[in-house]
Amino acid sequence: MEKILISIMAIVTMLGVCSNVYSGVYSATGKIKSIKMTDQSLSIEGRAFLIVDLVEAGNCYVDDTGVVPILIKNDDKGKEQYSMAFSSYMSDKTVKVKVDDSLHDVNNYCYLSSIDVVKSAE
Repeated sequence: MEKILISIMAIVTMLGVCSNVYSGVYSATGKIKSIKMTDQSLSIEGRAFLIVDLVEAGNCYVDDTGVVPILIKNDDKGKEQYSMAFSSYMSDKTVKVKVDDSLHDVNNYCYLSSIDVVKSAE
């Protein structure tokens, strides 16, 4: 009975470890290169923007220019994130963004986890 219990515990532990092996949080700091509005006809739903220095983020989609497009969800939190992204873009401010490559749409476009406006050194 003890061997069965140990075997079950080992399997459960391995499953928990394996499910998180390929996901991770990725971040980049830079200026927003562009902001695009997307629609369902493109198979991408939500607002998207590109950041200059995010060129690899695990399983996240990388576009033809070698940059990871970041989607912003269309909910209350996403509206606040979009507002920060847009104002940073318009004022040419540097931002730090984070994406979790386990949070993506069916096309592997990853969603924004967080955005911070970076204070410039004076």
